[in-house]
Amino acid sequence: MHQLFELMSSDPAGLSHDERVEGIVAAERLKAFAEAWALQAMAALAEEPRPEAVRDKQYEQVEVAVSLRWSERLTRSRFALAGTLVAGLPQTLGALAEGRLSLGHVQAIADQAAGLNEPAMQELEQDVLTYAETHSVADTRRKVKRMLLRLDPELAAERLRQRVKDREVYDFPADVPGMHRFGALLPSQGSAELMAALEFMAAQPAAGDGRSKKQRMADALMQMGRDVLAGGCSHCGLPARPVGPAVNVCVAESTLLGLDEQAGTLNGDPIPAELARALAADQNGTWRRIVTDALGELKDYGRSTYEPPTALRDHVQARDVGCRFPNCRRKAKACDLDHVIAWLVGGHTNAWNLACLCERHHYLKHADVGWELKLWKDGTCQWTSPSGQVIFTDPETYPIDNTTNKAAWDTPIVVPNDKQDQTPRLPVLVGPSDNDDPPF
Repeated sequence: MHQLFELMSSDPAGLSHDERVEGIVAAERLKAFAEAWALQAMAALAEEPRPEAVRDKQYEQVEVAVSLRWSERLTRSRFALAGTLVAGLPQTLGALAEGRLSLGHVQAIADQAAGLNEPAMQELEQDVLTYAETHSVADTRRKVKRMLLRLDPELAAERLRQRVKDREVYDFPADVPGMHRFGALLPSQGSAELMAALEFMAAQPAAGDGRSKKQRMADALMQMGRDVLAGGCSHCGLPARPVGPAVNVCVAESTLLGLDEQAGTLNGDPIPAELARALAADQNGTWRRIVTDALGELKDYGRSTYEPPTALRDHVQARDVGCRFPNCRRKAKACDLDHVIAWLVGGHTNAWNLACLCERHHYLKHADVGWELKLWKDGTCQWTSPSGQVIFTDPETYPIDNTTNKAAWDTPIVVPNDKQDQTPRLPVLVGPSDNDDPPF
């Protein structure tokens, strides 16, 4: 152990090739020991006493997620892994602590072992451990899948039925502004059919088409969505046209006019100014254009009717983009509008006292488990955890309209015909009224 710490305290640039490889392996083994300890602590945390009314809510996981800045999906997965290892796979947990297996190997084993009866779980563990120490994570996963089908085919069938019920599509921002990763959890046959359809659509490029086959398949998938949004899909029971836009494109008015190059947002994710302008100007697109003023306030969010309750909901959803709980990215349209100060104790129903919270975190705020929320003047949410940790979630940052800057008017504005007016019309600044003071 002393040699290990001495090696890892050295600058890798000054080590030999063999020492660097040895150090990398040693560091991964040390990390595996720490991960094993953390899993044991999670299992113990899950067994702590808590109020009966929220016992099945697993709110102890929320504090861990917030502290580590993990998603709740990852946290749930890690707590489930901890429970399976501590309760039924002690040798696998020991192999992780000793650095003989990685966390990926352990996850592959536990995923298939969960739900097996004790004798079957022990048999699986005995058969797979030695194999896993000398094979990759992918090879180990294939082996334990085959073992599950042999040890308990009914459990495997039931698990498949449940996962079919859990089928979903998802997307999340990629590493380049303006790009997203899109995927789906599908039954194997459905995935194969979708890929075959895309392969068919992309099989024969037109003359002069310089796109690769992968690019043509990606474009075909996007075109499917455009076709449905433009004309509906009657044989699937969908309306002839969409009810309304579900994609928010936010751009400063000055960027829209080409006076600056501020980044815009697409459903809250940063995109280049050029793309924001193109989407905002697309009259045939399925977008809702959001324009901001010189205070960075929402100036227009594209509604044709201004019935106050609906307009207020749209405004708060556009402002918050998603759930305001730390690390939660549930879209605002899938969230509740929560009164930060309860309406029953005098809280107002206005933008300064409303925040988007998904159902789980809305319930968490009102459950008697120690979470508290304050909303500040600038839109910042201040959360206090049961252990006293204070976490801030920042409001969405919108671009600032620069059309009021003097330099912006150096380029003359040309008005058609003879109705030219040399006096620039400055945009009206939109802000809170005197009667809507924020509570803090």
